[in-house]
Amino acid sequence: MSKISPNMALAAFVIVVVALILSVALAVQRWRQASELKAGAEDPDLPVDDDVVMQSSGRGGLGRLAGLIRPVVGTSDYSDLKRLLFQSGRRGPRAVDEFSEKRVLALTAGLVVGVVMVLAFGGAGFILAPIFVGIGLLGPKMMLTAEATGRQDRIELAMPAVLDLLEACIEAGLSLEQAIARVAAEMSVSAPEISDELAVLIGEIRAGRALGDAFRKLSDRVAVDEVKTLCSVLIQASGLGAPLAQTLKQYSQNARKRRGLFLEEKAGKITAGLTLPLTLCLLPSALLIVIGPAFVAVMETFGD
Repeated sequence: MSKISPNMALAAFVIVVVALILSVALAVQRWRQASELKAGAEDPDLPVDDDVVMQSSGRGGLGRLAGLIRPVVGTSDYSDLKRLLFQSGRRGPRAVDEFSEKRVLALTAGLVVGVVMVLAFGGAGFILAPIFVGIGLLGPKMMLTAEATGRQDRIELAMPAVLDLLEACIEAGLSLEQAIARVAAEMSVSAPEISDELAVLIGEIRAGRALGDAFRKLSDRVAVDEVKTLCSVLIQASGLGAPLAQTLKQYSQNARKRRGLFLEEKAGKITAGLTLPLTLCLLPSALLIVIGPAFVAVMETFGD
């Protein structure tokens, strides 16, 4: 009977430790989510989420494994994940399932890489294995957060053009719904993110949702202050019967002023931000130029 090598023993030990850690983490997560659901059921003042519930299909082995790390519907983890998925442009009843399946694949890949490291490098691989497992566990959520942040930044950059086009369409005699649809079509190439959100807004309005509710949904989906303010302005203008063209013109002017002040503020912070890099890069060379000749002269004097 062949003996078990030390590397194989370390790999088995890594697998057992990781399995125990994941089991405890999942048990604690499920217990906390169950506590949140119980507290929500006992508190009638908590808001009820009326969005489409992204239920798990549970199809196949991968789907069952994804169900173990999938957040429970109605908990804060589920709401945070759904918000990130909406902000990254991922919608649909299987969005949470698909993300959970990707987390399972990433975790499996991290575990396999960790075991390979242990088998290949022995004790050093045992130190590196938890790093790869942690990357596989936390990496998908971090990538989703970065994707959502980048999408929101692109939407914010496209807002000045959207305001100008919307104002021009309103002044040309189009209704608010027609103007938004035209802006969504015109921005589909240059700014597909805001075009997609406006297209969803138009679809909800044409499906029968109230104008105010549709704009509130847009404000919740897009975590951009400019969009939230625009939605509030349009809701108030449509509710009070104010002329939309004049309202948009004033809002556009105020938005440009706010953007100019924001850029001036960022420009003023550049000087303070450059202090440390300039000190680290220029101070050593300046000291070398100033003190270097004197140091050489001293060394030559004592050398003689």
